[in-house]
Amino acid sequence: MHELSIAQSILESVQREQDRQGWGAISSISLQIGALAGIHNDSLVFGFEALRSEFGMDACTLEIESLPITLACATCGTTAPTEELAFICSVCGSSDVSVTSGYELDIVSVDVAEQPVQS
Repeated sequence: MHELSIAQSILESVQREQDRQGWGAISSISLQIGALAGIHNDSLVFGFEALRSEFGMDACTLEIESLPITLACATCGTTAPTEELAFICSVCGSSDVSVTSGYELDIVSVDVAEQPVQS
């Protein structure tokens, strides 16, 4: 289950930024995951919830936005999302297309629940 190592990497990245920025408690982490990223969202959430306490983020939630596959057609210039795995332009039927999105795995936001107490 590679989702466990992905969850660990996400938590490590956020914790590094938390330490660097001096943030207080983290309440949520939001991700965007493309349909072609090869990640099972439920397994990622399970791994995240299993590991978050090791990073001092017991109450932190993981929010996931799933992104579609988007194709750009070199023949007609159309850029459009698709749910098909046969990469064919939905407008002209050309197979001269390239994937412009669908492989993403991005941390898009981190919500800080509270700021640390200043001494």
